[in-house]
Amino acid sequence: MKNLTVKKIALGLFLAGYAASSSFALTSTAETAATILGTAPAMRSDTGTDDHQMTIKVYDATAATPTVVNGRAVRVGDKVVISYKLFDADGDTDANLDVPNSLVIYTKDGAGNWNAQTSLAKTVTPFNSADPEKGEITFTIPAGFAGATAIGLKIQERTQYGDPNVNQWLTVSNLWGVGNPGTGTTDPTNPGAGGGPGDTGGTNPTIGPVETDHIALGIFKLDSAGAPIKGVNYAKSGATNPIYGESYAAIVWDDSDGSTPNGIIDATEVETTASYSFTWKLTGSYTPPTPAGSSTAPAAVPADTADLVAASQGISNRVATNDKILLGAATGKHNTTYSSVHSAYLAGAQGYKLSVTAN
Repeated sequence: MKNLTVKKIALGLFLAGYAASSSFALTSTAETAATILGTAPAMRSDTGTDDHQMTIKVYDATAATPTVVNGRAVRVGDKVVISYKLFDADGDTDANLDVPNSLVIYTKDGAGNWNAQTSLAKTVTPFNSADPEKGEITFTIPAGFAGATAIGLKIQERTQYGDPNVNQWLTVSNLWGVGNPGTGTTDPTNPGAGGGPGDTGGTNPTIGPVETDHIALGIFKLDSAGAPIKGVNYAKSGATNPIYGESYAAIVWDDSDGSTPNGIIDATEVETTASYSFTWKLTGSYTPPTPAGSSTAPAAVPADTADLVAASQGISNRVATNDKILLGAATGKHNTTYSSVHSAYLAGAQGYKLSVTAN
């Protein structure tokens, strides 16, 4: 009887325990341990579908109808238009214009250093809810950019809301260059190696530097120490003759003497020679003197411009590729320097003009 009583007590305790615990077997709610994630926003070019790109066009704003710049250097006064689509699969937008606010424009100087242009005036197209992906930023190249060997930028892909609401920092080291932007999650200090914008929209300027309307190319004699005598430009109208045995340098500079450039290099003017390479040649023609006792003048001998005979004679580098020339020979007879490679030159380079082209 005692044994039966114990069994009844045990069964009663088991049933009581089951009844008590069964009320906690199912919780009323469940939630994820982490929050819901969407997709990160990404910039695309005007017409493209690849992420991390943009469209950059450079316009000649001085034309009656602004046209895309092609085949010449970018100049002060040109207008740069940066446009993009901010694609976000979730529908997040940049109503707060955080993408344009992240933009920093840089210029690269002749020494290869990047300089942030934080005071540059920019125009941002207002957010349009009817076309929420579209973004556009424009600026005019100011006088302070003259001489810059490149213009670059950094900009961040981001939206006002969303998780995540930021994606990559994009870096462009040449606004009119080819290739795609550099990418990274860390805010860069400058465009670095970067790349192009991904889409230049038909813009195809020559490589820098940025020029002004007063960019000039001249020929200047070098003194005995190899320094240019900047007060005399042998390419200026009325200049004296270049002389055999002397060395000359091609110099490119911003001849910004108000509205009337003076054709010589003043102390405050910026030189950009190092950003170019140069090709020298002889031009014009040489008319030999009439021989004694003859009344018949010899025929003129034109320079063979296709031969570019001067380009391979006495050329060296001063601050740029082929920017220096020695007229004639360092030793020996001056005429031989030219007539030895072109027999038609009866008096070497005498009687011809010296010409140089910046490339």
